[in-house]
Amino acid sequence: MAKSSPIPEQIEVAELLAGKAASDLLVVQKLVPDPEVNDDPIGFHAQQAVEKALKVALTLNGADFPKTHDLDFLLALANRSEIQLPAEMAQVGWLTPWAAEFRYDDAPMESLDRERAEDIAEFAVDWSHELLPKTGS
Repeated sequence: MAKSSPIPEQIEVAELLAGKAASDLLVVQKLVPDPEVNDDPIGFHAQQAVEKALKVALTLNGADFPKTHDLDFLLALANRSEIQLPAEMAQVGWLTPWAAEFRYDDAPMESLDRERAEDIAEFAVDWSHELLPKTGS
């Protein structure tokens, strides 16, 4: 079954998501080197960048997805939608708790591997931008 091209509305939503993912990545890049900033906002924005990147792929492929921060769920949905995911995206689920649980829970948290979070967020954002249809000549 051949995948059809995304419709203009899907492209518009995907571009919006990709822009928001890039904004989240910028926050991560600014905060990672600052030792005074705790891991919570870095983990949150890294998770958000990856989540939005996955949603770019899902949107462009016409896949419906619920409002969720669960990266493993989104990965499974991408696989069911026959989206070719790069190997680097296969193990991003470890960021899911940073979306909400760690931000609102008073339980002791594991420390975040900041460089790993930044690297995967950068990869995800770059990948999502490569998925967008090229415009112009």
